[in-house]
Amino acid sequence: MGRVMSKKSIQMVVLVATVSLAAYSASANPPNVDVSRADNSMVTTQSITQVDLAPAVYELIYSKSQKAVFVAAPDWKDSSKSRVLRIHPDTLAVQDEIVVPHVGFSFALDDANDRLYVGHGSEGFVSVVDTANNLLLHTIALAPEQKKFSYHVRALRLDAAGKRLYVPGIVSDPGADSVLFVLDTEKRQVLKTIPGFGFYGIGVAVDDARNRVLVGNGEGLIKLVDTDSLAITGAFEVNTGNRLFNLELSADGKYLYATDSGSASDKDAFRKIYANQRVMGDAPRTAVFNAATGAELVSFSTDAAAAPSLAILIDDQRLRLYVSNRGDGGNGSVSVFDAFSNQLLHTIALPAHPNSLALDQDRNVLYVSIKNNKRSNAVNALEGIVRIDFY
Repeated sequence: MGRVMSKKSIQMVVLVATVSLAAYSASANPPNVDVSRADNSMVTTQSITQVDLAPAVYELIYSKSQKAVFVAAPDWKDSSKSRVLRIHPDTLAVQDEIVVPHVGFSFALDDANDRLYVGHGSEGFVSVVDTANNLLLHTIALAPEQKKFSYHVRALRLDAAGKRLYVPGIVSDPGADSVLFVLDTEKRQVLKTIPGFGFYGIGVAVDDARNRVLVGNGEGLIKLVDTDSLAITGAFEVNTGNRLFNLELSADGKYLYATDSGSASDKDAFRKIYANQRVMGDAPRTAVFNAATGAELVSFSTDAAAAPSLAILIDDQRLRLYVSNRGDGGNGSVSVFDAFSNQLLHTIALPAHPNSLALDQDRNVLYVSIKNNKRSNAVNALEGIVRIDFY
Protein backbone atom coordinates (compact mmCIF):
# COMPACT_ATOMS: atom_id res chain seq x y z
CA MET A 1 0.00 0.00 0.00
CA GLY A 2 1.58 3.19 -1.20
CA ARG A 3 1.93 6.28 0.95
CA VAL A 4 3.90 9.39 0.00
CA MET A 5 5.44 11.04 3.04
CA SER A 6 6.48 14.66 3.40
CA LYS A 7 9.74 15.24 1.57
CA LYS A 8 12.46 17.79 2.05
CA SER A 9 14.94 18.02 -0.78
CA ILE A 10 18.17 19.76 0.06
CA GLN A 11 20.72 20.77 -2.53
CA MET A 12 23.97 20.94 -0.63
CA VAL A 13 26.95 23.13 -1.12
CA VAL A 14 29.50 20.56 -2.14
CA LEU A 15 32.60 20.10 -0.07
CA VAL A 16 35.49 18.74 -2.07
CA ALA A 17 38.50 17.18 -0.45
CA THR A 18 41.65 16.49 -2.40
CA VAL A 19 43.55 13.65 -0.85
CA SER A 20 46.80 11.95 -1.66
CA LEU A 21 46.50 8.21 -2.18
CA ALA A 22 49.98 7.69 -0.83
CA ALA A 23 50.40 4.63 1.36
CA TYR A 24 50.62 5.29 5.09
CA SER A 25 52.40 2.00 5.72
CA ALA A 26 53.40 -0.91 3.54
CA SER A 27 51.93 -3.33 6.05
CA ALA A 28 48.61 -1.49 6.26
CA ASN A 29 47.88 -0.91 2.59
CA PRO A 30 45.64 -3.41 0.85
CA PRO A 31 47.87 -5.43 -1.49
CA ASN A 32 47.19 -5.67 -5.21
CA VAL A 33 44.57 -2.91 -5.09
CA ASP A 34 43.63 -1.43 -8.43
CA VAL A 35 43.38 2.19 -7.33
CA SER A 36 42.21 3.22 -10.79
CA ARG A 37 38.79 1.70 -10.12
CA ALA A 38 38.08 4.41 -7.54
CA ASP A 39 38.93 8.07 -8.03
CA ASN A 40 38.68 9.36 -4.48
CA SER A 41 40.56 12.58 -5.15
CA MET A 42 37.12 14.22 -5.40
CA VAL A 43 34.03 13.07 -3.51
CA THR A 44 30.98 15.24 -4.05
CA THR A 45 27.32 14.97 -3.19
CA GLN A 46 24.82 15.68 -5.92
CA SER A 47 21.76 15.94 -3.69
CA ILE A 48 20.35 14.96 -0.32
CA THR A 49 16.70 14.05 0.11
CA GLN A 50 15.06 13.50 3.50
CA VAL A 51 11.66 12.02 4.37
CA ASP A 52 9.85 11.56 7.67
CA LEU A 53 8.47 8.05 8.08
CA ALA A 54 7.43 6.96 11.58
CA PRO A 55 7.64 7.79 15.29
CA ALA A 56 10.72 5.57 15.45
CA VAL A 57 13.13 4.09 12.90
CA TYR A 58 16.28 2.06 13.43
CA GLU A 59 18.22 -0.07 10.97
CA LEU A 60 17.75 0.07 7.23
CA ILE A 61 19.06 -2.12 4.43
CA TYR A 62 19.09 -1.98 0.63
CA SER A 63 17.93 -4.98 -1.41
CA LYS A 64 19.44 -5.14 -4.88
CA SER A 65 17.15 -8.01 -5.93
CA GLN A 66 13.99 -6.21 -4.80
CA LYS A 67 15.20 -2.71 -5.69
CA ALA A 68 13.87 -1.51 -2.35
CA VAL A 69 15.02 -0.12 0.99
CA PHE A 70 13.71 -1.87 4.10
CA VAL A 71 13.44 0.12 7.35
CA ALA A 72 12.76 -1.06 10.91
CA ALA A 73 9.92 1.00 12.40
CA PRO A 74 9.12 -0.21 15.95
CA ASP A 75 6.01 0.80 17.88
CA TRP A 76 6.91 1.52 21.50
CA LYS A 77 3.31 1.79 22.68
CA ASP A 78 2.21 -1.53 21.20
CA SER A 79 5.07 -3.79 20.10
CA SER A 80 2.66 -5.99 18.13
CA LYS A 81 2.16 -3.05 15.74
CA SER A 82 5.83 -2.74 14.92
CA ARG A 83 6.54 -2.75 11.20
CA VAL A 84 9.14 -3.25 8.54
CA LEU A 85 8.65 -0.53 5.91
CA ARG A 86 9.37 -1.22 2.26
CA ILE A 87 10.59 2.05 0.71
CA HIS A 88 10.93 3.02 -2.95
CA PRO A 89 14.67 3.69 -3.44
CA ASP A 90 14.13 6.81 -5.58
CA THR A 91 11.04 8.57 -4.23
CA LEU A 92 11.42 7.25 -0.64
CA ALA A 93 7.66 6.61 -0.60
CA VAL A 94 6.37 3.74 1.51
CA GLN A 95 5.40 0.91 -0.83
CA ASP A 96 4.30 -1.59 1.80
CA GLU A 97 4.24 -2.25 5.54
CA ILE A 98 5.04 -5.66 7.02
CA VAL A 99 3.74 -6.04 10.57
CA VAL A 100 6.10 -7.94 12.87
CA PRO A 101 5.08 -9.27 16.30
CA HIS A 102 7.73 -7.48 18.36
CA VAL A 103 9.77 -4.28 18.39
CA GLY A 104 12.21 -4.47 15.48
CA PHE A 105 15.70 -3.00 15.65
CA SER A 106 18.18 -4.76 13.40
CA PHE A 107 18.43 -6.56 10.05
CA ALA A 108 20.37 -9.20 8.16
CA LEU A 109 19.55 -9.73 4.49
CA ASP A 110 19.81 -12.91 2.43
CA ASP A 111 19.12 -11.18 -0.87
CA ALA A 112 19.66 -14.29 -3.00
CA ASN A 113 16.83 -16.08 -1.22
CA ASP A 114 14.55 -13.07 -0.57
CA ARG A 115 14.82 -13.37 3.20
CA LEU A 116 15.14 -10.55 5.72
CA TYR A 117 15.93 -11.38 9.35
CA VAL A 118 14.68 -8.91 11.96
CA GLY A 119 16.16 -8.71 15.46
CA HIS A 120 13.73 -7.82 18.22
CA GLY A 121 15.80 -5.99 20.80
CA SER A 122 15.14 -7.00 24.39
CA GLU A 123 12.20 -9.28 23.60
CA GLY A 124 14.30 -12.27 22.58
CA PHE A 125 13.06 -13.07 19.08
CA VAL A 126 14.20 -12.99 15.45
CA SER A 127 11.59 -12.79 12.68
CA VAL A 128 11.92 -14.05 9.11
CA VAL A 129 10.38 -11.91 6.35
CA ASP A 130 9.80 -12.83 2.70
CA THR A 131 10.97 -9.70 0.86
CA ALA A 132 9.55 -10.78 -2.52
CA ASN A 133 6.00 -11.04 -1.16
CA ASN A 134 6.28 -8.68 1.86
CA LEU A 135 5.17 -11.40 4.27
CA LEU A 136 6.13 -12.42 7.80
CA LEU A 137 7.05 -16.10 7.60
CA HIS A 138 8.20 -17.11 11.06
CA THR A 139 9.40 -15.83 14.43
CA ILE A 140 12.17 -17.67 16.27
CA ALA A 141 12.48 -17.56 20.08
CA LEU A 142 16.13 -17.21 21.09
CA ALA A 143 15.74 -18.42 24.69
CA PRO A 144 12.27 -19.98 25.06
CA GLU A 145 13.21 -21.37 28.48
CA GLN A 146 13.50 -17.84 29.91
CA LYS A 147 10.38 -16.13 31.26
CA LYS A 148 12.09 -12.77 30.79
CA PHE A 149 14.78 -12.49 28.14
CA SER A 150 18.11 -11.76 29.83
CA TYR A 151 19.85 -10.09 26.90
CA HIS A 152 19.50 -7.39 24.29
CA VAL A 153 19.71 -8.16 20.57
CA ARG A 154 21.22 -5.64 18.20
CA ALA A 155 23.51 -6.77 15.37
CA LEU A 156 22.68 -9.78 13.15
CA ARG A 157 25.10 -11.37 10.69
CA LEU A 158 24.64 -14.16 8.13
CA ASP A 159 27.31 -16.46 6.79
CA ALA A 160 28.02 -16.35 3.06
CA ALA A 161 25.73 -19.28 2.30
CA GLY A 162 22.86 -17.83 4.32
CA LYS A 163 22.64 -21.06 6.34
CA ARG A 164 23.55 -19.63 9.73
CA LEU A 165 22.63 -16.41 11.48
CA TYR A 166 24.83 -15.11 14.30
CA VAL A 167 23.15 -12.98 16.96
CA PRO A 168 25.02 -11.51 19.95
CA GLY A 169 22.98 -11.47 23.15
CA ILE A 170 24.25 -8.35 24.89
CA VAL A 171 24.66 -7.91 28.64
CA SER A 172 25.51 -4.36 29.72
CA ASP A 173 26.42 -5.08 33.35
CA PRO A 174 30.13 -5.56 34.15
CA GLY A 175 30.74 -9.03 35.50
CA ALA A 176 27.83 -10.46 33.52
CA ASP A 177 28.32 -12.55 30.42
CA SER A 178 27.12 -11.82 26.90
CA VAL A 179 26.40 -14.77 24.62
CA LEU A 180 26.24 -15.58 20.92
CA PHE A 181 23.10 -17.22 19.54
CA VAL A 182 23.73 -19.36 16.45
CA LEU A 183 20.60 -19.95 14.35
CA ASP A 184 20.01 -22.58 11.69
CA THR A 185 18.12 -20.58 9.04
CA GLU A 186 16.75 -23.65 7.25
CA LYS A 187 15.31 -25.26 10.39
CA ARG A 188 14.51 -21.82 11.81
CA GLN A 189 15.76 -22.66 15.27
CA VAL A 190 18.65 -21.94 17.64
CA LEU A 191 21.49 -24.34 16.94
CA LYS A 192 23.61 -23.32 19.92
CA THR A 193 24.01 -20.58 22.51
CA ILE A 194 27.68 -19.85 23.15
CA PRO A 195 28.63 -18.13 26.46
CA GLY A 196 31.82 -16.30 27.34
CA PHE A 197 31.69 -12.94 25.55
CA GLY A 198 31.88 -10.77 28.66
CA PHE A 199 30.62 -7.28 29.18
CA TYR A 200 28.79 -5.65 26.24
CA GLY A 201 29.43 -8.26 23.56
CA ILE A 202 27.84 -6.38 20.67
CA GLY A 203 29.79 -6.02 17.40
CA VAL A 204 29.86 -9.06 15.11
CA ALA A 205 31.37 -10.03 11.75
CA VAL A 206 31.54 -13.36 9.91
CA ASP A 207 34.94 -14.31 8.45
CA ASP A 208 33.89 -17.11 6.10
CA ALA A 209 37.36 -17.59 4.63
CA ARG A 210 38.84 -18.41 8.05
CA ASN A 211 35.76 -20.28 9.36
CA ARG A 212 35.26 -17.95 12.28
CA VAL A 213 33.01 -15.30 13.75
CA LEU A 214 34.40 -12.19 15.45
CA VAL A 215 32.54 -10.56 18.36
CA GLY A 216 33.70 -7.25 19.85
CA ASN A 217 32.89 -6.41 23.47
CA GLY A 218 33.21 -3.62 26.03
CA GLU A 219 36.44 -4.97 27.49
CA GLY A 220 38.69 -4.13 24.56
CA LEU A 221 38.48 -7.66 23.17
CA ILE A 222 37.40 -9.20 19.89
CA LYS A 223 36.51 -12.82 20.65
CA LEU A 224 37.06 -15.48 17.96
CA VAL A 225 34.55 -18.30 17.42
CA ASP A 226 35.29 -21.35 15.29
CA THR A 227 32.29 -21.99 13.02
CA ASP A 228 32.86 -25.76 12.97
CA SER A 229 33.10 -26.41 16.72
CA LEU A 230 31.05 -23.32 17.67
CA ALA A 231 33.48 -22.63 20.50
CA ILE A 232 35.56 -19.57 21.44
CA THR A 233 39.13 -20.27 20.32
CA GLY A 234 40.86 -17.01 21.19
CA ALA A 235 40.65 -13.23 21.26
CA PHE A 236 42.31 -10.12 19.86
CA GLU A 237 43.12 -7.51 22.51
CA VAL A 238 42.68 -4.06 21.00
CA ASN A 239 43.71 -0.60 22.15
CA THR A 240 41.00 1.39 20.38
CA GLY A 241 37.53 1.58 21.83
CA ASN A 242 35.67 0.63 24.97
CA ARG A 243 32.58 -0.37 22.98
CA LEU A 244 33.31 -1.91 19.59
CA PHE A 245 29.79 -1.29 18.41
CA ASN A 246 30.07 -2.31 14.76
CA LEU A 247 32.51 -4.59 12.97
CA GLU A 248 32.89 -4.79 9.20
CA LEU A 249 35.19 -6.96 7.07
CA SER A 250 36.61 -5.84 3.75
CA ALA A 251 35.38 -7.80 0.73
CA ASP A 252 38.69 -9.66 0.46
CA GLY A 253 38.57 -10.55 4.17
CA LYS A 254 41.97 -9.03 4.90
CA TYR A 255 40.89 -6.01 6.92
CA LEU A 256 38.57 -5.61 9.87
CA TYR A 257 37.04 -2.20 10.58
CA ALA A 258 35.52 -1.25 13.93
CA THR A 259 33.74 1.82 15.29
CA ASP A 260 34.09 2.80 18.92
CA SER A 261 30.70 4.14 19.96
CA GLY A 262 31.82 5.61 23.25
CA SER A 263 31.69 9.41 23.23
CA ALA A 264 34.05 11.48 25.38
CA SER A 265 31.36 11.79 28.07
CA ASP A 266 30.66 8.04 27.83
CA LYS A 267 34.31 7.29 28.48
CA ASP A 268 34.40 9.58 31.52
CA ALA A 269 31.25 7.92 32.88
CA PHE A 270 32.67 4.44 32.25
CA ARG A 271 35.81 5.27 34.20
CA LYS A 272 33.76 6.44 37.20
CA ILE A 273 31.09 3.73 37.20
CA TYR A 274 33.08 0.72 35.98
CA ALA A 275 36.40 1.18 37.72
CA ASN A 276 37.60 -2.33 36.83
CA GLN A 277 36.93 -2.06 33.09
CA ARG A 278 39.49 -1.06 30.48
CA VAL A 279 38.50 2.25 28.86
CA MET A 280 40.69 3.28 25.96
CA GLY A 281 41.17 6.82 24.71
CA ASP A 282 39.35 10.08 25.25
CA ALA A 283 37.36 10.31 22.01
CA PRO A 284 35.65 7.80 19.75
CA ARG A 285 37.73 6.42 16.91
CA THR A 286 37.46 4.07 13.95
CA ALA A 287 40.13 1.39 13.79
CA VAL A 288 41.51 -0.87 11.05
CA PHE A 289 42.88 -4.29 12.00
CA ASN A 290 44.64 -7.08 10.20
CA ALA A 291 41.76 -9.57 10.13
CA ALA A 292 44.09 -12.57 10.34
CA THR A 293 46.19 -11.49 13.32
CA GLY A 294 44.18 -8.75 15.03
CA ALA A 295 47.08 -6.30 14.76
CA GLU A 296 45.85 -2.72 14.75
CA LEU A 297 47.09 -1.05 11.58
CA VAL A 298 45.70 2.44 12.08
CA SER A 299 42.97 4.31 13.93
CA PHE A 300 41.46 7.69 13.17
CA SER A 301 38.73 10.01 14.36
CA THR A 302 36.18 11.94 12.35
CA ASP A 303 36.09 15.73 12.32
CA ALA A 304 33.15 15.33 14.72
CA ALA A 305 35.53 13.75 17.20
CA ALA A 306 33.44 14.44 20.32
CA ALA A 307 30.44 12.60 18.88
CA PRO A 308 30.07 8.82 19.06
CA SER A 309 30.62 7.01 15.78
CA LEU A 310 28.12 4.26 15.16
CA ALA A 311 27.54 2.53 11.81
CA ILE A 312 30.32 1.62 9.41
CA LEU A 313 29.99 0.57 5.78
CA ILE A 314 32.52 -0.27 3.06
CA ASP A 315 32.06 0.56 -0.61
CA ASP A 316 34.55 -1.91 -2.03
CA GLN A 317 33.91 -0.79 -5.60
CA ARG A 318 35.04 2.79 -4.91
CA LEU A 319 37.32 2.06 -1.95
CA ARG A 320 35.32 4.26 0.39
CA LEU A 321 34.47 3.87 4.04
CA TYR A 322 31.32 5.51 5.45
CA VAL A 323 30.92 6.21 9.19
CA SER A 324 27.85 7.73 10.86
CA ASN A 325 28.42 10.19 13.73
CA ARG A 326 25.58 10.65 16.18
CA GLY A 327 26.13 14.30 17.05
CA ASP A 328 26.02 14.79 20.83
CA GLY A 329 23.90 17.88 21.46
CA GLY A 330 24.16 19.15 17.89
CA ASN A 331 24.02 18.11 14.27
CA GLY A 332 25.14 14.70 13.13
CA SER A 333 27.13 13.73 10.07
CA VAL A 334 28.44 10.97 7.85
CA SER A 335 32.19 10.86 7.32
CA VAL A 336 33.57 9.50 4.05
CA PHE A 337 37.08 8.04 4.21
CA ASP A 338 39.38 6.68 1.54
CA ALA A 339 39.64 2.97 2.37
CA PHE A 340 43.11 2.82 0.78
CA SER A 341 44.79 5.69 2.62
CA ASN A 342 42.21 6.09 5.45
CA GLN A 343 42.18 9.84 4.86
CA LEU A 344 39.00 11.81 5.47
CA LEU A 345 37.54 12.78 2.11
CA HIS A 346 34.26 14.43 2.92
CA THR A 347 31.88 15.22 5.79
CA ILE A 348 28.15 15.31 5.08
CA ALA A 349 26.17 17.37 7.59
CA LEU A 350 22.91 15.74 8.68
CA PRO A 351 20.32 16.09 11.46
CA ALA A 352 21.34 15.18 14.99
CA HIS A 353 21.34 11.39 15.07
CA PRO A 354 22.32 9.49 11.92
CA ASN A 355 21.92 5.83 12.82
CA SER A 356 22.48 3.05 10.29
CA LEU A 357 23.76 3.03 6.72
CA ALA A 358 22.81 1.19 3.53
CA LEU A 359 24.36 1.41 0.08
CA ASP A 360 23.14 0.97 -3.48
CA GLN A 361 26.62 0.39 -4.82
CA ASP A 362 25.59 0.19 -8.47
CA ARG A 363 24.06 3.68 -8.45
CA ASN A 364 26.41 5.27 -5.88
CA VAL A 365 23.57 6.12 -3.48
CA LEU A 366 23.84 6.03 0.32
CA TYR A 367 20.80 5.72 2.63
CA VAL A 368 20.92 6.82 6.29
CA SER A 369 18.31 6.37 9.01
CA ILE A 370 17.84 9.52 11.14
CA LYS A 371 16.72 9.44 14.76
CA ASN A 372 15.42 12.35 16.82
CA ASN A 373 17.33 14.31 19.40
CA LYS A 374 15.70 15.34 22.69
CA ARG A 375 14.27 18.52 21.19
CA SER A 376 12.58 16.63 18.33
CA ASN A 377 11.26 13.98 20.71
CA ALA A 378 9.70 16.68 22.85
CA VAL A 379 7.44 17.76 19.97
CA ASN A 380 6.75 14.18 18.80
CA ALA A 381 8.52 14.68 15.48
CA LEU A 382 8.70 11.72 13.13
CA GLU A 383 11.97 9.98 12.43
CA GLY A 384 13.00 9.17 8.89
CA ILE A 385 15.69 8.41 6.35
CA VAL A 386 18.00 10.35 4.06
CA ARG A 387 19.07 9.49 0.52
CA ILE A 388 22.50 10.83 -0.50
CA ASP A 389 23.33 10.82 -4.22
CA PHE A 390 27.01 11.05 -5.07
CA TYR A 391 28.39 12.19 -8.42
